[in-house]
Amino acid sequence: MSKRIILLKVALFMVIFSLIFSYLSAVFQPPDSVLFSIDHTFYAQRPNSIDVVYIGASSFTRGIHPLTIWDGFGVTSYVRAMPSNPLPMYFYFLEEFLEYQTPTVVVIDPGKIFVSPYPGDFELRMREGLDPMRLSWVKLQALRDTLSHSQIQTFLSTVFPLIRYHSTWDQLNAGNFDLNKGKEYDFSKGSQLFYIIDKVEFPTDFMKDPGKQFQFSNYDRDAVLYYIKIIELCRKKGIRVLFVTTPQTTWTMARHNTVHRFADRYGVDYLDYNLPENMQQLGLDLSKDFRDTNHLSATGAIKLSQNLGAYLQLKYHLLDKRGQDAYAQWDTDLQLFKQDFANKK
Repeated sequence: MSKRIILLKVALFMVIFSLIFSYLSAVFQPPDSVLFSIDHTFYAQRPNSIDVVYIGASSFTRGIHPLTIWDGFGVTSYVRAMPSNPLPMYFYFLEEFLEYQTPTVVVIDPGKIFVSPYPGDFELRMREGLDPMRLSWVKLQALRDTLSHSQIQTFLSTVFPLIRYHSTWDQLNAGNFDLNKGKEYDFSKGSQLFYIIDKVEFPTDFMKDPGKQFQFSNYDRDAVLYYIKIIELCRKKGIRVLFVTTPQTTWTMARHNTVHRFADRYGVDYLDYNLPENMQQLGLDLSKDFRDTNHLSATGAIKLSQNLGAYLQLKYHLLDKRGQDAYAQWDTDLQLFKQDFANKK
C-alpha cells in the first residue's frame, strides 16, 4: 500500500473522528438554551454599536432592561451577566465584550465585594458562563483560572464537554439531541425578566444610619482585587465605570458606605437605588414590582430602566440613536418585546 493511500486513510479517519467527537460533545453538553441563545445574540450584534454594558449577576439580568432604555433614550446597551455569576466571570465577560464592542460606560454590580469570588460551586458556575462562549484567548484564560481552583477537572475536560459529561449518558433527554439549541435570536439583549411576582416588605430600619460602630461592612480581599482589575481594564480603554445597586430588601447602609468609599477611592461613580431619594424616584409598587426580596419583577425592571436610562444619558452625554438606519434592528426587537410582554402580563 502506497504512502499516499495510507495518508488519505489517516486523514479520512481523523475527519470522521472529529465529526463524531464534535457531535457527541454537543449532545452531552448540558442544554441550557437560554444562556446559549443570549451569547449567540451577543455575537450577532454589529461591532462597536453598544454604548453601555451591564456586568453582574441575577440582579442585572432581572432588573435592567436594555430595550426599555432604547425606547426612552435611544441608548444601545447589553446585559452580560447570568444568575449566580461568580465574580471572576464579571472580568472575563467584560474582557470578551471589549473584543467586539467599544462602550462608553461599563455598569458593574458591586455586591460581590462582600463574598469570596470562589464559592463552593465555583467550577460549575464558571462552566455555565464559559460553555456558550466562543473559543478565544479570553476563554482560555478563564478556563485556566477555573482549573486553578478545581481539584477535579482537567484542561481537556474543560475544553471538550464530552470528556467532562460522558458519564451522564443516562441523563440525556430530547433537549440534548437538539443541536440548534442556543442558535435562536434573542431580542432581549441579555435581559431575562421575571414575570412572576411576590409581595415584599422592607425592614423598618432599612437603610438607616448604623452609627459609627457599624458604619462599614467587611469586604473580601480577593473580591476587591477583581474589582480593581475591572476598573483598571476600563481605565486603560478610556471607559467610564458606574457601580449600580438594584433595590434589595437585604441591602444595608453599612454596605452602601463600604461600596461608596471604595468607589470614591478608585474614581468610580455609584448609583444606589436603595437610598431613599433614589428608591422614591422609581415609584415601585411592593405588591407587584418584585419577584422576591432581592429581585425586581418585569414591571419593576422597566421602572428602574427608565430611570437608569435618563441617568446614563444625562451623566455621560450618550447620543440618541433612534431613527438611524444602522440601528433599525433595535426597533424591531423592541416591537418583539412589546408583543411578548403583552402576552405574559
